Amino acid sequence: MSGDHPVTLGVILPDDGPYDYEWLRLEPWLRANGFGHVSVPVVRSLADGIMVPEKLRAIGRDTVLVPCAERLRTMGAHAILWACTTGSFVAGYEDARGQAAAIARATSLPATNTSLAMAAASRALGAGEVDVLSAYTGEVTALFVDFLSRSGLRAGRIAALGCVHTRESFEVDIELEISRFTARHPGRTVPLLVPDTAINTLALLKTLVRRACRPIVTANQASLWHALEIAGAAGGAGPLALFDLAT
Repeated sequence: MSGDHPVTLGVILPDDGPYDYEWLRLEPWLRANGFGHVSVPVVRSLADGIMVPEKLRAIGRDTVLVPCAERLRTMGAHAILWACTTGSFVAGYEDARGQAAAIARATSLPATNTSLAMAAASRALGAGEVDVLSAYTGEVTALFVDFLSRSGLRAGRIAALGCVHTRESFEVDIELEISRFTARHPGRTVPLLVPDTAINTLALLKTLVRRACRPIVTANQASLWHALEIAGAAGGAGPLALFDLAT
């Protein structure tokens, strides 16, 4: 894909701490994985990292996101991604769609967010049912499950790790947690969704698929795939094929 036309994906990322998020150092990974034509400018948005519904609704308001998106437009973005799972599903499916629509109206660019991306990736895999390994509390996980339901996806097996701050999510040993989840639910073949963009997963995708013995859809994997898709730069590849994850 290195010979493709240059593509700029504008990313809005919550400014919720001094953590080594892979979005902040993504371009070397892109170059090493055949996406050398893709650049990813990041604009940080107001957030405090506390994952409770009231706080999460506040970070996803149009008044927070649209100014960030407008900055990314001036930086040459071809598409805009709001790279936050909780802040996009917490107020429901229609609100998630409304966030993307507000950004698109303000910038005249295609836009998405992580929750919409995870739903789109699951549908692209032909899934009607998914399992969920969530970093969040039970309360916030239930809101994600409701979002999935309104997206046309049924959540089968569900686990909530109980994180209340993005710092805790960032520190999750996702390989270990996927191994534990797989041991508790052997023989499952539906995609396993791993929400939360605070969990770095891109460099681990092949390892995670091996651990799970089935398709994996992580927040950052789905977000990057869907952003490339709406920018017209995915070449028709699905969320597994794009990252060479077909099993």
